[in-house]
Amino acid sequence: MVQLSVLLCLIPLALENAMMQAHITQECLTLIVAALDRHRGEVDIQTKGLVLLGVLIQGDDAVHDAIRIRELEAAVPKRVVAALRQHGTSNDDVLWAALFVLAVLVRDNSCVFGRATAVLAHVGVLKVLQSAVDEYKQRHEHDGMEPDEMIVSAGDYLVQVLEPVQQQLNRRNYILAAATVVTVAVGAGILARRFWSSSNESSSRQLGSHADGGSNSSSSSRDSRLLTVRHIEASSVKV
Repeated sequence: MVQLSVLLCLIPLALENAMMQAHITQECLTLIVAALDRHRGEVDIQTKGLVLLGVLIQGDDAVHDAIRIRELEAAVPKRVVAALRQHGTSNDDVLWAALFVLAVLVRDNSCVFGRATAVLAHVGVLKVLQSAVDEYKQRHEHDGMEPDEMIVSAGDYLVQVLEPVQQQLNRRNYILAAATVVTVAVGAGILARRFWSSSNESSSRQLGSHADGGSNSSSSSRDSRLLTVRHIEASSVKV
């Protein structure tokens, strides 16, 4: 497969070479992401693609922080989540590659650390990551095998870093949801009050109209009776 061959060629070219890392990022980042999207079921492409994305940001220079920003903008964390969901519990190579790119993406001495952890929390990395790592540990324990120390340590590091950020995001979402409910309730109360006031005013006007009509009718009746009495009196005088 052509895509796999290209990925295998780019990985050694990018290793410990900041200039080549920047050049590959500029020319190939969108193509690497597209390959991951197009071949989600191909374990080898997912593994090598994630490894290459990690190699591109493996370093502490300003250029590596710039590449980290490029990868965040290209939604690389979403591709990592997709790979973990599809292969993380069944393929150790994909799990290792995903942990590798996530660990170098949220390197604690990077100026992009805060932004990167926020993005990872937003796309739901923590839940998928914990599930995959727990499954990996349980599988190896069941088979009586020693788990890979790099996978375990990388998983523990990422969980430790992402848990407080995820908790803060959850609290913020809860507050926003509660504020939305309160706003809707207050708005509904205001509308109901206005409707009630409008109904009362309409009823009052109708009652006033009936009262005026009854008064006019009574006045007309009295006038009619008075005219009749005066007519009878006039007739009596003539007689």
